[in-house]
Amino acid sequence: MRKTLGLLLLLVGMFALLLVLRLDQFGSNYNQANLWRHISLLAIFAIGEGFVIITGGIDLSVGSLIGFTGMLCASLMVFLDIPPILAIPAVLTFSTLVGLAHGQLITRLKIPPFLVTLSSMMFFQGMSMLINNNGRIPLGPDFPGFRSLGRGGLALGELRIPVPFLILLGVVGIAYFLLNRTVLGQYLLAVGSNEEAARYSGIHTDRVKRFAYMASSFLAGVAGILYAGYLPSPGPTVGQTYELYAIAAAVLGGCSLTGGEGSVIGIVIGAAIMQTLINGTNLLGISSNHEKWIIGAVILIAAILDMTIKRVRRPET
Repeated sequence: MRKTLGLLLLLVGMFALLLVLRLDQFGSNYNQANLWRHISLLAIFAIGEGFVIITGGIDLSVGSLIGFTGMLCASLMVFLDIPPILAIPAVLTFSTLVGLAHGQLITRLKIPPFLVTLSSMMFFQGMSMLINNNGRIPLGPDFPGFRSLGRGGLALGELRIPVPFLILLGVVGIAYFLLNRTVLGQYLLAVGSNEEAARYSGIHTDRVKRFAYMASSFLAGVAGILYAGYLPSPGPTVGQTYELYAIAAAVLGGCSLTGGEGSVIGIVIGAAIMQTLINGTNLLGISSNHEKWIIGAVILIAAILDMTIKRVRRPET
């Protein structure tokens, strides 16, 4: 709770500073709607990544899976004339099965999560390039309902609440309930804290880990569909390096890289901090070339703080 409150105060401080420095631009309705749209998109798949990290694993495939599922959904609609109401469930089923495959390889064949998801990342990057001969898929104006998933919003006076934010609220509600109010959530934390002890206590650790990877891939699929609806034309480069954003948001939000600790609300705040940093640097005229080192620094600082806090706590226990 203290860590989450500290992150929230940091976010509020960043907002206040940017309002002072760029009040006309940062505080505009357009910028705020755009900012919260991107915060929501990042938070959705960062929550899935967070579930995996809580179990002590890692999922490097979320970025490439976002790009592939977005192109797959667009391909089904454009090239096969499959309506969105059927294409979306098909893509989400596919992405969930990808997570199941990850979980099976990790739990049954005992392949390290890093290798499994790294190979999957490369595989789906390559598959995205094969779709439409490495070209983009123009959706055009033919799918207004699908477009509204990524670009639409709920108007409240002058404010416009993006649809991805409304979807994020649903994801947060379900994820928070699972992690904090169910036995499964306790099992996720227990597996990450000490997998061997969890197994001896009767927890089916393999099933718990498979669920985490399925949740991660499912939410990557959700994000992929939303990005496909938001972007003018889904392409093979969409989603590349997004796994770094997800890991940064999760770790910054309180997920320990050694497992056993994490907060859904913290992950959302972590995503908000990440996107606010990016939005702020753009408004202040700082080159986007600095974006990657900022993300790297955030991951490193969060990891150092996490390990420092654990070392301070250890003598007390």
